[in-house]
Amino acid sequence: MQSRVRATSVATIAAAVPFLGWLAAALVALVSLRMGPKEGLMIMLWTLLPGIYYWVTGGSPGVVVGQVTVGLMALMLFSGYQLSLALLAGAGVLIGVALSVTWLPPDAEQFLMSRLVDFQSLQSSLGLDASAIGQVKVQVSALLNGVISAVQWVMTCLSLFLARWLQSALYGPAEAFGQEFRRLQLPRWSVVAAIVLGFLASQQMWLLPLLPVLMGPFLIAGLSVIHGIFMLRGWSSFWLGGIYVALIFALPEVSLLLVLVAMADSWVDFRHRLAPPRA
Repeated sequence: MQSRVRATSVATIAAAVPFLGWLAAALVALVSLRMGPKEGLMIMLWTLLPGIYYWVTGGSPGVVVGQVTVGLMALMLFSGYQLSLALLAGAGVLIGVALSVTWLPPDAEQFLMSRLVDFQSLQSSLGLDASAIGQVKVQVSALLNGVISAVQWVMTCLSLFLARWLQSALYGPAEAFGQEFRRLQLPRWSVVAAIVLGFLASQQMWLLPLLPVLMGPFLIAGLSVIHGIFMLRGWSSFWLGGIYVALIFALPEVSLLLVLVAMADSWVDFRHRLAPPRA
């Protein structure tokens, strides 16, 4: 952080190395959070160069999407916006990406779909004709693109959280990020918007990719509710770790539960209701 050249060099190299895009995004976010839009944009532009090269040569757009999204969220936080609005803005970017960008080349997509769904067994067991199976494949392809977009959003959020934690650890106050995360609550309008968009996506196939991304902010907010309640009640962190283990081994079920908790919290405010009475 003491040298723009050093920060730019490290971030650009990280962006150019496969699987280190998250580190480049964290550096872009940290510089943006600490030094503002001018310095953050300068470093982000350098990290975009290898990302654009990968994209135009047939690779993944992940580096470009990650840098732009984390830069937007970090600059919103620097400008005083709440974390909830920054996360929703990032999700909005990824919804646009999910609807307009194809993450996988056709061969890779077909291979992955064949591993996820046994279309022959599905056709024989349900008695579907070739046209119906084609429709199923289109739906699975759309959802797969949405899932990849949602994973990209989660990775971008983790880079932002890492930068926010480093900012509080290096420059203080030390507990700032933890308190900010435990207070995360999505606005009520976002719940209504998610329900409306979810309904529209169920009626319009071209909107299917946005469904997995829609769940992302509520998944993070649900984890925030759990963290906040554990802190307020003084419960053991052992059981908190158990929730993350359950999230790994029962991802769909636990994710849905956390999404529902976050949606309800926007109206009920569990942390306020479950907080111990003040002396």
